[in-house]
This record gives sequence, structure tokens and C-alpha cells, in this order.
Amino acid sequence: MQEQNFKNHAILVPGFHYIGMLSILALLGGSINYLCRATPENKYLAALLTLAAFIFAVLWIYIRTFPLKAQDRAIRAEENLR
Repeated sequence: MQEQNFKNHAILVPGFHYIGMLSILALLGGSINYLCRATPENKYLAALLTLAAFIFAVLWIYIRTFPLKAQDRAIRAEENLR
């Protein structure tokens, strides 16, 4: 069996890594711009949109890191079994 390392297990999914990240950055930038330019009557909607953008950004990070940690644990358990 081939040794598992970053070079032979790395995969870049364009829809996730490029389009998704650009979408979140656009949402974050647009919501901050809307928050800065909003009238006092629209501040609630602008703040809600900004909060949603930050939540999506945090979720984006966790969606990527949690499976990697689980995979690392599984690989370590398999190595300890050998």
C-alpha cells in the first residue's frame, strides 16, 4: 500500500475552494459595505446580514477542519494497530 501523505492525498475542489470562498468574501464585503452605508432605519437588516456573513465564514472554516481532524485520528489509529 502506498504511504499516505499530503502529496498523494491533497485534492482541490474548485467549487468549494474557489467559488465558495469568493462567494463568502463577496457576501462579507457587501454586508459590511451595506452596514456602513445603511440609514438608521435599515441598521437592523444590515447588522443581521453582516452577522450572517460572519457565521458563514466561521462555518466555512469548521466544515474543512473537522473532517481533517477525524481523518488524522483514523490514520493514527490505523498506524497504532499495525
